[in-house]
Amino acid sequence: MPPVSLVPRPPRPPATAAAVISPEQLEVAARAYYAYCEGDWDTLDPKAKALYRTRMQLALTAFVDHAWRPIATAPLNGTAVFLFLRIKGRGDYLWLDRWDSQLRSWVEAPHAKPTHWTPLMPPPLV
Repeated sequence: MPPVSLVPRPPRPPATAAAVISPEQLEVAARAYYAYCEGDWDTLDPKAKALYRTRMQLALTAFVDHAWRPIATAPLNGTAVFLFLRIKGRGDYLWLDRWDSQLRSWVEAPHAKPTHWTPLMPPPLV
């Protein structure tokens, strides 16, 4: 196995909201937001619906942009994180892993080439 370089790579752009948020999810979010405002979506003017969709797209984009981060920014100190990898023709993979600095690889998937990572959320309050 060739040695793994620890030289940081240039950051890759994170997953875009358009790639993560489906049109159906955007519609549900816009309807839910308008319902929160105590309005009837079905009687709302089409231009106003477009504004609510835009608001939700902006909010969800901000969320997605900060949820998954380029792999070049992943911690290499043994901190557990979730990793993302897309294999063409096989699908998307998520897994919990941590970087092993002695092995210079991910512990659970040492040959994987993840593209993004996200920190673990805090445990629930029990």
